[in-house]
Amino acid sequence: MPFHYEALRTKTQQTLVEFLNAEINLGSTLVRSATISRDEQHMEHFAQAKENSTKAAESVRRFVCRVADGKVRATIYKQLAELDRLISTL
Repeated sequence: MPFHYEALRTKTQQTLVEFLNAEINLGSTLVRSATISRDEQHMEHFAQAKENSTKAAESVRRFVCRVADGKVRATIYKQLAELDRLISTL
């Protein structure tokens, strides 16, 4: 039974892109949570949400270079830049 390396590589790339998109979405959600917490003076939760949003961005930064498709990688970098911008507003 032959092993299908190309199918495995394709699935791995799809999973990687899904992971990176999930991290970006999580980071954005955490930024919103931090903003709400700051506005309501819940500073402990604000600090934790801000830290976690930064960790999500770092995770994307660490793995985005493994995306093979240049257009997909560029899109993820654009989303990451927006996440970094949102984090900088905290």
